[in-house]
Amino acid sequence: MNLQVKDGNIFASIFDKRDTFDFPIVNFPTLTGNIPEDGSYGVFTGELVRYARACTFYADFKSRTLLLVEKLKTQFFVNKKLKKTFLKFCENHILLIQKYGSLIRNLHNEW
Repeated sequence: MNLQVKDGNIFASIFDKRDTFDFPIVNFPTLTGNIPEDGSYGVFTGELVRYARACTFYADFKSRTLLLVEKLKTQFFVNKKLKKTFLKFCENHILLIQKYGSLIRNLHNEW
């Protein structure tokens, strides 16, 4: 977690040291194996919850989410199912994401 203090307020975002490594890291399931698909998309939801809890600003949540989506797509996650899972996340976690305003509902259009 990256914390900043400005004008007496604390702002949080996510810092992941793995982003700075110069080699690929497989830290999410790949759908080429013999694993349940629904649980794999649940990993996406879990990460979205983690991002929403840790990121004060929409821009931070957005950048982490877009990076995650690109990574999951390289691991054979289906774009249509990712979008459906994202919208379900928005519906089920409205209190968690309301701080970002209505822009978040259209984030799935950017991937």
